[in-house]
Amino acid sequence: PLFFQQNVKTYTVYLSISIIQSLVLRRRRKSGGKGDHPPAVQ
Repeated sequence: PLFFQQNVKTYTVYLSISIIQSLVLRRRRKSGGKGDHPPAVQ
């Protein structure tokens, strides 16, 4: 059904966004947050 396909597409987008966010958070923790701020702030 078309409704089911739309649900799957929305769920896939939501899942990919959550995975990307978790990867970004993990990368920030690993670098200690130094990469997030420009040199002028330091």
